[in-house]
Amino acid sequence: MTEYSVRDGVAIIKLDNPPVNALGSKVRSGLDKHLKQANHDSEVTAVVIVGKGGKFCAGADIKEFGGGAKGPWITDIGDYCDKMRKPVVAAIEGMALGGGLEVALFCHYRIAVKTARVGQPEVQIGLIPGGGGTIRLPKAAGLKNALDIITTGNHVPAEKALKMGIIDQIVSGDIIEEGIKFAKSKIHIDTSIVCLRNKHVKVDGDVDKVAEAAMTKVKSKYRGAIAPIFCVRSVMNSARLPYQRGIDLEHEYFRDLQTSSQSQAMRYAFFAERAITKWQLPSGGNYRTKPLPVRSAGVIGAGTMGGGIALCLVTSGIPCILVEQSKEFLDKGMEIIKTQLMGTVRLGKMTADQAKQCMGILRSSVNIDDLKDVDLVIEAVFEDLKLKREIFEKLDRICKPSTILCTNTSTLDIDSIATATKRQDKVVGTHFFAPSYIMKLL
Repeated sequence: MTEYSVRDGVAIIKLDNPPVNALGSKVRSGLDKHLKQANHDSEVTAVVIVGKGGKFCAGADIKEFGGGAKGPWITDIGDYCDKMRKPVVAAIEGMALGGGLEVALFCHYRIAVKTARVGQPEVQIGLIPGGGGTIRLPKAAGLKNALDIITTGNHVPAEKALKMGIIDQIVSGDIIEEGIKFAKSKIHIDTSIVCLRNKHVKVDGDVDKVAEAAMTKVKSKYRGAIAPIFCVRSVMNSARLPYQRGIDLEHEYFRDLQTSSQSQAMRYAFFAERAITKWQLPSGGNYRTKPLPVRSAGVIGAGTMGGGIALCLVTSGIPCILVEQSKEFLDKGMEIIKTQLMGTVRLGKMTADQAKQCMGILRSSVNIDDLKDVDLVIEAVFEDLKLKREIFEKLDRICKPSTILCTNTSTLDIDSIATATKRQDKVVGTHFFAPSYIMKLL
């Protein structure tokens, strides 16, 4: 799971665990073994760690979290790296995320190509960085930057990471050649000077005020979530406690979160989102069924749910016709959609041009017959079985035979709705969660 070679007196350790070079136990064991091999080889003057296939490392192997990780942990490898007097350089292509960034932070130097990204996304699966990230990232990037990166889980482009101090140099050309050249230029520098273990955390302002502001922010933004709170606590430990005490507490927090119901649920969702795209049979084979292309859609009902579903569709690039029986209700629904889009623009999550494009593929109508050519219809009227059956009976007559007819019902029997049609195999429940253009659960 790791490859080792020596070129021009520089040891090259290549992480090899496709598709993203995750830090499984075999990768960690190989990294540990080859670092020691390079350190003990008198012909080797420096080390470069690189990922195979244009990707440095996207983090730990999450599948190992449930069954107990084997082999050396990231901090064990990092502790050894800290003691090395030969410069160790992380040469980053693609991404260095989670445990991948932690490995890079244990290296004495970090170089990256312009298109690389770094980050600590563990909070998105209900965890904190568990391999020294909450203690070392603040030493590289400063307290406020580290708090932002770790509590949001957002990726940081290489050029921004350079300005923060996470990356030491942006390079172009072959990443291994650049890594060798950079490593050889650092051979005569005392590694203890650049080792993050020995650096102080850069704090902009009063530590207690920074901590208070960060805690207030995560409690408000991520209500009920425990991982962001532990992220703040652990990052603040980097500024308040001795290095090893901070690392020990980080391990403790990580273990507590790992067994929490929140993290278990978020990890389940992480794998479920990826599994559903594979269309695999329980035996491991693939279904021969191909997904039906949805080139256009219709939504019936311009209320809170219907308008939100229409917005969900157009922001996904699917042209949509929003149908309501009353022009007054229709105009009100369209106005709410415009307001929601502008709010998204103000938050910086969409440009004004993108919002304009969304409105450009959204039509409104008081005539249900306008849905005759769409590939999919989602009904979102109030919970009345008789009304829904009447709508589906009309849709069955109006829509082309291949159109999928969906209901957003939360309580009614979908079979009872389907029997109003002659296409019961094409009637499905699609229950959205409000606000439907934000919530990812269907």
